[in-house]
Amino acid sequence: MQIEKVKKLIEEAGHSTKLEICTMPCFRAHLKEILPEGKVLILLEESVPLELFKAVQEQVNCYRQYVLFLEEKENATALFSLPDDIRMVIALGKRAVKIGRIFATLRRCYSVVIAIDFDSSEFFCTKIESNSFLVDSGFNSNESSEYPVQPLTLILVDTALLQDKREGLLKLANCTLTAIDIELDALFRGEKNIKNYYLPKIDSENILELYFATILEGLTITQFSNFAYLNTQKLLDNDDLDKKFAFCCYFIERYQLFFQKKLRKYYVPNYMLRFQYALQYFGKSITLENIEVFTAEKSKKIYDIFEQSRFMFIPYIKLLEVYSEKLQFLYNKLSARKVQITQTDKEYFAKLYNISAESTNLYLPPLLEREFGLLEIQYSQEVKK
Repeated sequence: MQIEKVKKLIEEAGHSTKLEICTMPCFRAHLKEILPEGKVLILLEESVPLELFKAVQEQVNCYRQYVLFLEEKENATALFSLPDDIRMVIALGKRAVKIGRIFATLRRCYSVVIAIDFDSSEFFCTKIESNSFLVDSGFNSNESSEYPVQPLTLILVDTALLQDKREGLLKLANCTLTAIDIELDALFRGEKNIKNYYLPKIDSENILELYFATILEGLTITQFSNFAYLNTQKLLDNDDLDKKFAFCCYFIERYQLFFQKKLRKYYVPNYMLRFQYALQYFGKSITLENIEVFTAEKSKKIYDIFEQSRFMFIPYIKLLEVYSEKLQFLYNKLSARKVQITQTDKEYFAKLYNISAESTNLYLPPLLEREFGLLEIQYSQEVKK
């Protein structure tokens, strides 16, 4: 995928953020275009290697530098004791990006990200939760507070800094599911197909293509919210890539099965029992507002669309089958082993797929399976009294 295409997608999504792909020695030139001189803050997570930190310092030695290493769960309010005339924040690491964007918004300065992983979840959002690092500061003390942030100024990407291609492959798989979700939601709502997404090629050797998938995922989750799969993926251990990838493949398999099922014409789920059960997993991140009670008329309309569109699902089934097989092959290749998933894992995945219906208001397979009585309802009986 051409970098110009990605830049155009960022612009079309309404973001002023610039994306530059280059080697680290070119970083200085791009930074100088934004800020010729002044004070900058380098904000990085404690896990960032010392060698990388020194290399970044060298690229910004034309500025007066301030540096802050963020320890895990550290209160970052010390940032606000820094000079008022800091003109640029350079962040490395997900938490540094979150904190840096809030700081840059408050100080009205430029915000830059140097990509060191395949995570763009905080790049394009317009609000960021502040409670995770502004604890006991008197600033936005509400537990669920979100702070509106200005757009990122610049994303700098040197592919040599992106180490684990497995994470990139997972992001590519995420893009696949979200692209299908967008199309299916439009189909079942009777709307014109949106088709403003791009499906990256599966090529584990092309690390830039994998990073483009990361950018696309970041754009997608800000344009369209409440994807059942992405919401539920957050319930898995964030560091266990094998399990997250296996969960993605499980979702793809369930989508394949959905396209082959026979829907009931009308069914009334036990909404409250299901919601109470899902609440134990998702907590306050889900609300009853997500749940749309289908009328008989609505159920009939979706049933008719499903039946009339059956011929369209044939290529989907084949596409997903081939796609899933190729993803698994490449992931195993990158892992230098075959990823093993236990029966316990599969049972847990089935539970998560079940409750994912309560995390979305999009017309996706989990939600539609709930509405037409195709989900395993026994889990709803496990609600603690």
